[in-house]
Amino acid sequence: MADLTRVKELVDKALCEFDDPSTSTGKTLRACLRIAQMRNDFPNLFRLELEADDLTGERSHAAERARRRNDLGAHFNADEWDSLCQDALEDYFRRRAVKDGHYGGSVDNLESLIARLKSQAENAVAPDGLAPLDLYHRSKELHKLQLALVAESAKFEHVRDRTRSLMHQFLLDAERELDFGQVNADIFARNREFVDTQMASVSPDALMQFQAAYRRIKEGDVESLTHALTSCRRVLKSVADSLYPASPVPIQGRDGRERVLTDAQYINRLIQFVSERIGKHGDGAVIQATLDALGGRLKALDALASKGVHAEVTADEVDTCVIQTYLAMGDILRVNAGTSMLTDDPAKS
Repeated sequence: MADLTRVKELVDKALCEFDDPSTSTGKTLRACLRIAQMRNDFPNLFRLELEADDLTGERSHAAERARRRNDLGAHFNADEWDSLCQDALEDYFRRRAVKDGHYGGSVDNLESLIARLKSQAENAVAPDGLAPLDLYHRSKELHKLQLALVAESAKFEHVRDRTRSLMHQFLLDAERELDFGQVNADIFARNREFVDTQMASVSPDALMQFQAAYRRIKEGDVESLTHALTSCRRVLKSVADSLYPASPVPIQGRDGRERVLTDAQYINRLIQFVSERIGKHGDGAVIQATLDALGGRLKALDALASKGVHAEVTADEVDTCVIQTYLAMGDILRVNAGTSMLTDDPAKS
């Protein structure tokens, strides 16, 4: 769980620097992205990432859409994801509207474009040494060019200002929630409620292990923190045992190879469970990318949870492990319930 004081400091710093002319919009955006990530604020992370992406090419747009679907989509059910995509993209195109269409470049590219247009306008001056009549005509042409460049620059400055308004409102909302002690965004609270409800029927043991982890975090001593990490590891195994029990029968994975998924291979059993549930949806490349992302998260989570067995741990590590365990379990339990965006057709998002 992100530390309340640390996140508040980041928000305060971003707000204090917001109107400083030396602070670029790109720098403010990167601060907002970090805050949204720390607070598990996935809806705002979606919107802010759109501003950071360069969507000027169809291939680039498709690649970013697929990446965002894999990185963020599993935290939503299909209806929530469709609604978020629609609302966020509509807002994005309103912000990026210009007279002759939409600007799809990143915020950094947008600022570079504005600076380049302004520089061209400033440098549109007649050279020395021209005859008076030539100087008159040349100056008249350059003045016309300057007006066009200034107007073009202003067009993109309006886009930048609308993006800045989005970030400023995000920071104000985060500040208000943090002032009330709300470290994580509302979506995490909804995810935790969903996980608790689902686990009560899918794996009561895992639910009890989660509750034990929270009790031990509150106790705060080193031994309790170590036990909290161990509880997170047991959650992963308990859910795997319920959803995809170990079996001596070889199972064919998506790579075509057969493997025996033993009791100790609970991470691979979770990945295989998701693979079989979403395998009939969409194209193989998208599904494989989704499984790779989930597998990476689960293995990193298991490695962190295993630290409780081998080394002294910190409160921040334990908080992070519990939060990420909840998020990962939410992703998998939505697949089990058939409500996950991952079980929907990728072409729709």
